[in-house]
Amino acid sequence: MRPINRFCAIQHSQPTDSIKSGSLARGQIFYEGMHTALREGTIDETDIVHFVEVCYCLEGGLYPMTMEIPVLNKYFEEIIEVRDARLREQCTMECEFCDCTRNIKLPGKSLVNELNLNKGKEEQLGSL
Repeated sequence: MRPINRFCAIQHSQPTDSIKSGSLARGQIFYEGMHTALREGTIDETDIVHFVEVCYCLEGGLYPMTMEIPVLNKYFEEIIEVRDARLREQCTMECEFCDCTRNIKLPGKSLVNELNLNKGKEEQLGSL
């Protein structure tokens, strides 16, 4: 499969518990990628969450983020923007070896830190 990296900007509402508990996108093929993207994401001063997601939808003949958007709509107020990390005609579709997403500077502060997302993991580890 050849993924496409997507930059997403979405209006934050109440995703904290669903990310901490792992319930956001549970059972979906993109579950692990979504959680990784959100944990590496940022949140700006207007509560907009920014993240980069590796999306395989185009490869399947679908629109970008076709499977992810319905799930995100359950947890976020509004999806503001979804766009390619680079122009499609410049894309090599070799995302694991490409620097296009590493060059994206996401605005805001770390989502993990701002929403105390590590706290849930620390508590889970402490109870083991």
